[in-house]
Formats: sequence, structure tokens, C-alpha cells
Amino acid sequence: MNGKGLVDVLEEGEFAITVGAVTRHQWRKKAQISPAILRNAFRKLRSQTLDRAIWPITEFHCLDDEHGENVDSFRNRLNNEKVFGALNAQKGGVYAFFDTTGEIIYIGKTAGNLFNEMQQRYSGRNAKKIRFRAIAKGKAKWEHWPIKDVAQFVSAYGVAEALITNVEALLTRVIINKASNMRIEQFKK
Repeated sequence: MNGKGLVDVLEEGEFAITVGAVTRHQWRKKAQISPAILRNAFRKLRSQTLDRAIWPITEFHCLDDEHGENVDSFRNRLNNEKVFGALNAQKGGVYAFFDTTGEIIYIGKTAGNLFNEMQQRYSGRNAKKIRFRAIAKGKAKWEHWPIKDVAQFVSAYGVAEALITNVEALLTRVIINKASNMRIEQFKK
């Protein structure tokens, strides 16, 4: 393969690697690809692929307590058009809900629309309940509260589709929380 072919393969299609103008010009002129050019191309591929593997959409976004009449609406509690737009546009990712102390209460993932998944876990038919141990009349007992009654902050990250399951599995194994560690996630091979 000549240099022009290498640049075309890297910049187009599935790789979409950014090559600087000077490097592009120098590589395109090569009749034969040298080991140094190939090594540099692989370095660019690796670093740019990793840069696009996980990216923040919103981090520790405070959910609005003054959210109007519809107290069950995750959309109303977001109270930020930019965050809503980014979540709604994202296909695939990992998210977490936090309580008022900043402790993680739930970690989730989806390969589908991130906002829809978060809305379902927040208040939909499949809404999760968080298990708390409470003291009442001098006795300890377990109470269950829906995420919508406990969540105060939210974080969400876009994740490359091939990594979604493993990122969530890592988070649920490493971070002890009140909901998602009730079952241990499995790593995808």
C-alpha cells in the first residue's frame, strides 16, 4: 500500500482518524509505507480511538427541586435544555443517579436512547426502588424508595457501543451503591 492509500483508509470510513495537514501531505507522497509511518499511524489510531471511547455528557448535574406540577418527570427535573438535548441525542451510554449526599444510588446502561432509559429508571414502569435501612421506634427495618424520591444529582456518559456492558460491569463491581450491586454485572467477552 502506498501513502495515499493509507491516509485514505485512516481518514475515511470506520476509522475517521484525524491526520494533520503536514503529516497528510508527507504520507501521501510516499510510494511505500515505512515501519515508522505505520507505527505512527497505529499510535494515532489507538489514541484517537481511546479518546472517543468514553465522553462526558453531564457530570453531577443537580436535579431541580422546583420542577413544577409534574413531580414524576425526569425531563422537568433536568431543567436544562442543553443537557436534555445531549441526553436525548445520545445512543448508548452509562449513567448514575446520586442522593443528596452525593452517594451513588443507581448505575445503569443502555445501547438505546440514553434519555429514554434514564426516564424509565427514574419514574417509568421499570423504575428502580432503592433499599435503605431506617430506624423507627428503636428498631431497624428496610424501606424501599423510588429513585425519583431519592435522586438529587445525575451523571451521564456516552460510551462506545462495544464497551457499554463492560464499563457498567466495572462500575457496579467497584462502587458500592444501594441498587445496582444487588446483582453483580457480568463482563462481556
